[in-house]
Amino acid sequence: MVCMLFYRQQLFWQEFQSHYFTQIITELSSYLFLSISSIVIAFCFYELYVQQEENYIFINDDEIWFKHSLQNETICLKFNTLNHFETRFSEIVFSTKQEEKVVLKLNRITDEKKRWEVKEFLKNHIPQFRDSKVSLLKTA
Repeated sequence: MVCMLFYRQQLFWQEFQSHYFTQIITELSSYLFLSISSIVIAFCFYELYVQQEENYIFINDDEIWFKHSLQNETICLKFNTLNHFETRFSEIVFSTKQEEKVVLKLNRITDEKKRWEVKEFLKNHIPQFRDSKVSLLKTA
């Protein structure tokens, strides 16, 4: 009789432990699933935000359109209103006839060939500013 009670108590204890641990594991897995899904959703929203902020450049024979990264506005520059432009490694600086300077950042263009094509197209449509130091070195 005592053996039987001890056996039942042991059986009850094992069943209680397995049920209790199963419940804990289920709760832990649900928290883990909730955490991972929250991280994935946050990452998706971040990617949507980054894609929305994407810059673009549109060039035709008369004008250039691009999205200014700092001011978040679209800028349209007509070639006949531009005095000259300067090229740097990752940007192009346009100078208008009203002596304004507008900077076009080329950081988003990862392809070197595309950067070169943009610069060559502009060289064919707008006079390029040459630094006076460079021209002095060439004449010396």
